[in-house]
Amino acid sequence: MSSFGAGKTKEVIFSMEDGSVKMFLRGHPVPMLIPDELAPTYSLDTCSELPSCQLKLDWVYGYRSRDCRANLYFLPTGEIVYFVASVAVLYSVEEQRQRHYLGHSDDIKCLAIHPDMVTIATGQVAGTTKEGKNGGNLLCAVDKSKDHMLSVWDWAKETKVVDVKKHEKPKYVLCVTFLEGGDVVTGDSGGNLYVWGKGGNHITQVVLGAHDGSLFGLCALRDGTLVSGGGRDQRVVLWGSDYSKLQEMEVCEDFGPVRTVAEGHGDTLYMGTTRNSILQGSIHTGFSLLVQGHVEELWGLPAHPSRAQFVTCGQDKLVHLWSSETHHPLWSRIIEDPARSAGDPPVFGLGCFLSFFFYIIQK
Repeated sequence: MSSFGAGKTKEVIFSMEDGSVKMFLRGHPVPMLIPDELAPTYSLDTCSELPSCQLKLDWVYGYRSRDCRANLYFLPTGEIVYFVASVAVLYSVEEQRQRHYLGHSDDIKCLAIHPDMVTIATGQVAGTTKEGKNGGNLLCAVDKSKDHMLSVWDWAKETKVVDVKKHEKPKYVLCVTFLEGGDVVTGDSGGNLYVWGKGGNHITQVVLGAHDGSLFGLCALRDGTLVSGGGRDQRVVLWGSDYSKLQEMEVCEDFGPVRTVAEGHGDTLYMGTTRNSILQGSIHTGFSLLVQGHVEELWGLPAHPSRAQFVTCGQDKLVHLWSSETHHPLWSRIIEDPARSAGDPPVFGLGCFLSFFFYIIQK
């Protein structure tokens, strides 16, 4: 056994007995098996020439919303912005093109858009000015320490303005949206809507029981109406400027409850759901699936030997067959147990690939 130190969190260990190399990423060991033909002569000190070509990220599949909120926005460029794993994605639905921000080294958990609709913050949420409008000069962050410290930052100067411990009650306010006139609307874990008057801390209107269960998403629309998305009831509701209910619909159970809502061109809405899906459509015409991913850890990812297709499977018991040309699933299946890997059974040969049959190794 030999080891190579490259910093406290980047130690590399080679085990001749196991025929493996173990690296530590963010403190977690990641073992990698060495091919049998290379194991007898393998050495950590061997230097290989760098490849003449480099890989470039073309497309990111999936979306994270199961444990996040307010992380889906529509930009003036015609792109929707969201994140999955450590990548921030700007996705042009019309052009079927993605741009990516790759500066993070760990999972992104939250996202905010500056009022200029150009500057995007990942990991923070925007502050407000005394006039009740979003000024964008300050950012708020809540850390994952025991006390869940809330800090306010002057992001341009990279300095902290103030910090304070969070109290228990505010955590039940699950979503917020700012109206054009300066009022603020919040939704809570009881399914209630509260309207807060401009420039003050008093409640001007209450809609009790707007949803059955937690109210996760709010979006103020350009025409003065409001859209809310519920958790347990999986409903999307359109509210008038006087907060009277205009229309409602229920989201398909396969997609899960609504986490966040964003307004696109015309009457188009984009919704993120708890099953890591992004839906596109409107309350009037219904919604269709735009982005789909896995809900839990992904373990298996084999590619078809001759077609532009691949399969993914994992802990969520879902198996997806994807087209790498359209970037959408061709079909999805639910299996009985979590899956750990998938692959082409060599004994059957290519002749048995009528559609794309893979052998799934379940946990």
